[in-house]
Amino acid sequence: QLPQLQSNIDRAGLRNRVKITPAFVDTAQYLAGADVFCFPAKNEAMGTPLLEAFASGIPVIANSDEPSFREWIVNGENGFLVPLNAEKWATAVQAAASFEETQRKHIAESITGRISSNAIDEQYFRLMNSLLTTPPDRVVDVEKVLSS
Repeated sequence: QLPQLQSNIDRAGLRNRVKITPAFVDTAQYLAGADVFCFPAKNEAMGTPLLEAFASGIPVIANSDEPSFREWIVNGENGFLVPLNAEKWATAVQAAASFEETQRKHIAESITGRISSNAIDEQYFRLMNSLLTTPPDRVVDVEKVLSS
């Protein structure tokens, strides 16, 4: 599919704006060159690439039909949820590309505060501590422990 995709890019006059990298790339290096991250995935359980883009301060345009994306994307704040429609995606990409540097910094800080290794380790510590200190006949409210 790569030759056909490259042909479409050439026909649209976008060769100098679209980079296709078929081989393995370091995600951080790849995202460093991006203004917007498009994620039109279907049947995506988690969306780790979406989170990696956020951690790099890159706004994300993603498929609005994917429930897992709704947990992370706040329209206009860190990207846009859009149905799989080319015109709507083009509009969203233009809007996300205009995000200012302060907004991009906020995207990165917001997500790393929630999903960094330190944040996740702290949640595990609280959960394990709760399990150790809760009497056997009592129930641990995991959601409450993790949100505290």
